[in-house]
Amino acid sequence: MQEVQSDGLGGFVTDKLVLAGAHAVDQTGLAIEFRFLGATDPNASQAGGGFDVDRFMSAADAALPDEAFSGVQFSASACQYTISNFSYTADGGAVFQAQAVPEPGTWALWGLGLGALAVLRRRGG
Repeated sequence: MQEVQSDGLGGFVTDKLVLAGAHAVDQTGLAIEFRFLGATDPNASQAGGGFDVDRFMSAADAALPDEAFSGVQFSASACQYTISNFSYTADGGAVFQAQAVPEPGTWALWGLGLGALAVLRRRGG
């Protein structure tokens, strides 16, 4: 799991895995999830290069080639965003759509507004 969180200054704080020997690591079947915490915006992270493989995984003794990620499954989730159509490749980065999820207060106001319209319609008709 790769946790991503806004640092409050326009940047992002992420976990990073440093492998001791990249040539000895078989990543086949590995699943990496980008998990966006709190109100962290996945769109802003993508715009800032947050999906660059070197930001979250590297090797101490050599660069990790893009081919090392061919057998890896990638996914993404967010607390306050709905992420759809997510795909990721080490050489191309991430492609997805992320929409903000309305907060409960927004839903409550929306429902109250619909209720008020229904009452007004009853009175007027």
